Amino acid sequence: MFGVKHDPTMRAGDVFQSRLWTEVDQDANYSSESFQSFMTNGNDCLKDVTGFNKAVRNMPVGSVNKVGKGTAVLMNLSPQWYNAYREAGFTEAQKREVFMKHIRAAGLKRWVWVEPAGQVPQLNSHT
Repeated sequence: MFGVKHDPTMRAGDVFQSRLWTEVDQDANYSSESFQSFMTNGNDCLKDVTGFNKAVRNMPVGSVNKVGKGTAVLMNLSPQWYNAYREAGFTEAQKREVFMKHIRAAGLKRWVWVEPAGQVPQLNSHT
């Protein structure tokens, strides 16, 4: 669907971190004081310009292909920072747009959403 072929000799250094197959070394960061330190301590993932870590280092980000009546999206980004950005405040939360734009492009609409009022979002209900 995306023309992606993985090298069968792929190693941990080809995915997320240079020495681990995972995005976060959970053993080393088990007692972290904050989510920020949990996600970044000892982490050498490649961070994409979007602010999210790339999953496979040598693959492109955000490949979109039309398939029949639908659309397939290969993000190649970890969503682990998604909630961290949401909790970090209004400005950081805007980084989630890299994921949300594909949801909106599919025609899905929220029933309730938060609209910005300066830097303080207010809850509004729309029908």
